[in-house]
Amino acid sequence: MIQIRDFDEICKTIMSEIADISSYLLSPTEEHIVKKLKDKTDIILVAVIPSGESAATGVDNYKDINTTYFFVVKKEDPTNSTQKSELDDYEKTQNCIESVKKYLIEKKSSCQFLRDVDINSFHIDPEYRIFGGFCGWSLSFDFKSNGY
Repeated sequence: MIQIRDFDEICKTIMSEIADISSYLLSPTEEHIVKKLKDKTDIILVAVIPSGESAATGVDNYKDINTTYFFVVKKEDPTNSTQKSELDDYEKTQNCIESVKKYLIEKKSSCQFLRDVDINSFHIDPEYRIFGGFCGWSLSFDFKSNGY
């Protein structure tokens, strides 16, 4: 599996490269994310600690396939929500998740972690009232890392 501190550093870099994303958090579970996001109102990058699966083709060729999710979300304000404000929030967060995807693709050749990102595994979904009232988008994908 990828080392957790290496993954955290990559996520911090991604957050710092996208102007509209104002904060970032890393979490293993949705329950933990809900607690950390409670008072946030800006656009946030949430990264889920990757899971890992063995992909050995032999004793000398051992890799792990890691699967992770990135979420770009913004707190929904149900008291002041209109069709226009909801659409505006989805548009802003969609632009951010597309920027995250673009970053992963563009840095593929120059970053150790991103070199083995499987761009064919990218899957983006809209998210509604996730993490206790946030809306936005999720991006799931796989990447390889050196095993043991």
